[in-house]
Parts: sequence; C-alpha cells; structure tokens
Amino acid sequence: MKIVLFSERIEIEKCKGMVDEDFIHKTIWDKYYSCFAKVGVEFPREISDKRVIDESTITFTVRYAKELEKISSVGFRVIFKDAFYEITGVDHMGYQRKCLKLLCKRKGGVKGE
Repeated sequence: MKIVLFSERIEIEKCKGMVDEDFIHKTIWDKYYSCFAKVGVEFPREISDKRVIDESTITFTVRYAKELEKISSVGFRVIFKDAFYEITGVDHMGYQRKCLKLLCKRKGGVKGE
C-alpha cells in the first residue's frame, strides 16, 4: 500500500434522524470521520429525460481506522470536492484491517446549499 496515493481529502457524514417541536421528521447529517483517500475509477453516467441527472459512480479507498468498522451503505455519505456521494457498498478488502473501499454514487446538491 503506497501512502502517497492517498492524496484527496474526503469527509464521511452520518445521518441522524430528528423530530422537531411540530413532530416533523428531519434528516440531519453530522460529521463522522475525515481522512485522505485514494480516488478510484469514476464511471460517468447521465440520464436525460427532459432533465440531466449526474449519477456518476466512484470508489474511495481509505486506510483502516477503528471508526470505519461501523460504516455501511445505510446512513452514511461521502463529501468529496463539495459534492455528495451516497455509499452503495463497502469492501473490507479481505478483512485484513489495512484499508476499505467505499463504492459510491453521486447525488444531487453540493456542500453549502
């Protein structure tokens, strides 16, 4: 594993459900973990049916950390270059505790909106 390849900063957020005073359910994303990652192959995909949707898929390989053992495809997302990516799968790379590969799909919106 070449550490110099892990050169892009990503942020992993965890979903937290909340109910406000009017009993309306809201989704709140809290910062969970931030690290450097190796960005893998990006597969661009745009669907055009009177609108354009960017559903690019991409992989992020991160070094193993104890906090990342709980990462799953439900309730977590990645922010990379101010874009949101939904985690669709987690590859534990043979459970060797060296690195994890996050398979992600781009979602609409950018950080700060």
